[in-house]
Amino acid sequence: MKYFAGIDLGGTTIKGGIVDAENRIICSKSIRTLPERGFEAVAEDIAVLFEELVKSSGLEMASIEYLGAGSPGAVDVKTGKVFFSGNLGWENAELGKYLKNRLGKDVYVGNDASCAALGEFLCLEDKSIDSMAMMTVGTGVGFGLILGGHMYSGATYGGGEFGHTTLVFAGEQCTCGKKGCIEAYASFTALIRDAFKLAEDNPDGRIAEIIKRDGMIDGKSIFEAAIAGYPDARKLTETFIEYIGAGVVNIINILDPQMIVIGGGISRSSDYFLPKLIEYARENAFCRQVKLCDIRVASKGNDAGIIGAARLGDYI
Repeated sequence: MKYFAGIDLGGTTIKGGIVDAENRIICSKSIRTLPERGFEAVAEDIAVLFEELVKSSGLEMASIEYLGAGSPGAVDVKTGKVFFSGNLGWENAELGKYLKNRLGKDVYVGNDASCAALGEFLCLEDKSIDSMAMMTVGTGVGFGLILGGHMYSGATYGGGEFGHTTLVFAGEQCTCGKKGCIEAYASFTALIRDAFKLAEDNPDGRIAEIIKRDGMIDGKSIFEAAIAGYPDARKLTETFIEYIGAGVVNIINILDPQMIVIGGGISRSSDYFLPKLIEYARENAFCRQVKLCDIRVASKGNDAGIIGAARLGDYI
């Protein structure tokens, strides 16, 4: 049996695991990122985490085929350089080189959302699927693309920033500095912003009640209110689902993949949002006479990023 090691590097947490050739995680561990300490401190923590994972699995480092890491931002998958990551405050960070020199193993580094897409793809039961897009909806909007059974990163490794394509010209301000990005409408950050606006316009509604009671609101509370049948919450979430649907329709019209996977925090409310999303896509995709691609929620949760990173070297 072959074994691989992968880590999913986030702005808050680093999650890692040892993965076998059947894409099963045999041991895992997570640590805090603390990116304010700088690149070298975080990179050393990752190296130590890899060592601890190998030890916990009962294996030797020599038994691991290679190491993989998923990092937010634009990443050169060939060299392991993180060109830019706003979440981590990194520019031209040689993560792959650092880990290879430190641990003496081949290291592959990819974008974290692309790694999550790869992890979901590898765990599909239907092995005839070779084109899949994954859209993650949480604090932001992430995207990963599998074409021909391999992860697609673009000619200069900057592809996949689907959340920063334009949905509304000169629209809402996005965290990237542009206006009107999909992320400025179809993320939980945007949903919460719109919830506060709704509370001002409808002070007697359920959304306003939650904000008055708690002093804040999150995506989970908004969807719970919608599922419970509160009209203001339903209106808010239905508009939100249409924004996500517009993104999904764009993916279908441009790429026509066999499958689109929706991940992130929204997947917890799949019974409510997925039928509405599929209906929107069916009504708005250009080739409506053709069978709609398979649209489903992610099945591996937080494990997808670890699995995809661990198997990165075979699928770039």
